[in-house]
Amino acid sequence: MTYTVAMMPVPPTVYRDIKKRLEDAGYQHAIDQHGHLDMTHIALEPAPALEREHRFGAPPEPMMNPSADWCDRYAAWYFQEQD
Repeated sequence: MTYTVAMMPVPPTVYRDIKKRLEDAGYQHAIDQHGHLDMTHIALEPAPALEREHRFGAPPEPMMNPSADWCDRYAAWYFQEQD
């Protein structure tokens, strides 16, 4: 049986996280010989921080050595009221 697969590039960190979760759950069969992750019958849901980003916009741009001002802006973004 053949079927069509839609390829969706994701950031490497997302790929590694999903791959590890599949392996940890015993879903090695969902990883093909090319390293593609077959997500058939697997649903994705937004993480709470991503839902916050969807509602309030992106957080302040991350910095290598964040200043106190950046930390304050991030905290203000993170702890916004959620109606």
